[in-house]
This record gives sequence, C-alpha cells and structure tokens, in this order.
Amino acid sequence: MKVKAIKRFHDVVAKKIREKDKDVWVVTKERGEHLIKQGMVEEVKEEPEKDTKTTKKG
Repeated sequence: MKVKAIKRFHDVVAKKIREKDKDVWVVTKERGEHLIKQGMVEEVKEEPEKDTKTTKKG
C-alpha cells in the first residue's frame, strides 16, 4: 500500500521524520491502516496508465 503523509510526524518504524505532502512510501496493509486511523497519512491510489497511442478511425 502506498501512503502519503498529511501531517508532519516521526515514523518510529523507519526512524525518520515524515514531512506533510512530500513523503510517499510503501507500507504493509496493516501499518497503512493503522497510520490512516491515527490521521497521519492517506492512501495513494495509483491511476491506471492512459493509452496514448489511441487513434480515431473514421
């Protein structure tokens, strides 16, 4: 699960300060759910890749 910090906080697992809106990292699902409940992060949804090679035939 990818998460993004929405508050500045000290991540004791990674032993780092996570900065608001700057840090995006991968955590386990369990850890991500815990951090979301604590109000420290939000889940980052990956956008599906857009096909840039589509052409219109007509």
